[in-house]
Amino acid sequence: MTPQIIKNENVTADEYAKVSEHLHELPGINATTDWDRKYPYKNTFKNMLGSITSEKQGVPSEKLKEFLAKGYNRNDRIGKSGLEEQYEDLLRGRKEQIQYTTNKQGEVVDTKTIVQGQRGSDLVLTIDMEFQKKLDKIVKDALKSTKDKSPYLNRFMTDAMAVAMNPKTGELLAVSGSHYNDKKHKYENADYKALYDARQPGSAVKGATVLSGLQSGVINIGTMFHDAPIKIAGTPEKSSWMKYGLGTLNEVQALRRSSNVYMFNIAMRMGGEYNYQRDKSITFHPEAMDEFRNYFSEFGLGVKTGVDFPFEATGYKGGSPKSG
Repeated sequence: MTPQIIKNENVTADEYAKVSEHLHELPGINATTDWDRKYPYKNTFKNMLGSITSEKQGVPSEKLKEFLAKGYNRNDRIGKSGLEEQYEDLLRGRKEQIQYTTNKQGEVVDTKTIVQGQRGSDLVLTIDMEFQKKLDKIVKDALKSTKDKSPYLNRFMTDAMAVAMNPKTGELLAVSGSHYNDKKHKYENADYKALYDARQPGSAVKGATVLSGLQSGVINIGTMFHDAPIKIAGTPEKSSWMKYGLGTLNEVQALRRSSNVYMFNIAMRMGGEYNYQRDKSITFHPEAMDEFRNYFSEFGLGVKTGVDFPFEATGYKGGSPKSG
């Protein structure tokens, strides 16, 4: 008694009328409306909206027991990615339930609707679609410009991401991503990567690093460090963006000028090293990495944000160094 769709594509008005007029001669057959998703903004934000299974695909085998228990049929279409998957329970609505009466031969002789169907809920997003389209263009143009300037050096730079939020509420206003498909030689929409992928942090992490130093007590407000290349025994030389150094800086100046070396000094002190000497080994206690991560988590780094989207990445976490 599970409903099966005989035809739901390219149905003409004449076909629908003929079947409807002869339903009394077709026990077990019904003519009703079907549904499909329309995308008025075409590919804009489409990856984030997600997709649904087809009637032939139905409920995926790995989720069959779960959805059958919820009253689904095997051939029901369900959300399989993005917001379609996240809000499946709300978007699905309520299915019509029909009671069938059969004779001894198993033929349907009567049908009766016992539960009326009901459309699913509407999902209103905080996304500003006009802003989203503009941000998509900015991100794609920025990636393309970077690759065009130096195709050889930037051959591994295939993604660019941007997320715009309301800082007072945390609402997402736009989520954008552009991916360069090297095999097809074209740029593709990849907004979902902004939530799915884990990335190594850039200089934005420096604010959290300074706060870690202040809260742990290894630096104070106004602590100065001389920004010059650092060389630890057995490791490559490390420096800020200006290779020969940025001079002597306090924590505010270090943030303003994006000093890598200032952050290195905070890390060394948190690890127990207060007497760095060039090309010498340093002391670094591995538990300092956990302390760093605890401070970073206060900024939402390395932890889930709780965004209502499936399969959120928690961020990139580096390995723990050995002491010595």
